[in-house]
Amino acid sequence: MTLEENIEKNRAHQEKLKDIQRKRDNNNTFGHVFKDPCRNERVLSQKCIETNRDNLGDCRDYFENFKKCKAFWNAVQEYRARYMKKTRFDLPKEEEYKKWKAKLPEWLETQKITPPDDI
Repeated sequence: MTLEENIEKNRAHQEKLKDIQRKRDNNNTFGHVFKDPCRNERVLSQKCIETNRDNLGDCRDYFENFKKCKAFWNAVQEYRARYMKKTRFDLPKEEEYKKWKAKLPEWLETQKITPPDDI
């Protein structure tokens, strides 16, 4: 294989990878905003860190809320991948997202994920 052929092959491969990334990014956004179901918890914990740099113990509750949020949505993603034939990276679309979010209090008590009835 000549150098030019190798370069052309690499360019084609890079284009395929970029296309895959674009498709994945499109699936991980609500409109133009990246899907982060724990965005509020993340922002609050970051603000707490900024205001309490000398005593991060005051931010413990914010950190715990963020950890619980991430654990819940990881459980949702795992359930959807295992039982609903979705990819592991797929988060629910907006209407389904609200139904899953309503299950959060139940999950906090039981630590077991059960799907919403109407999905």
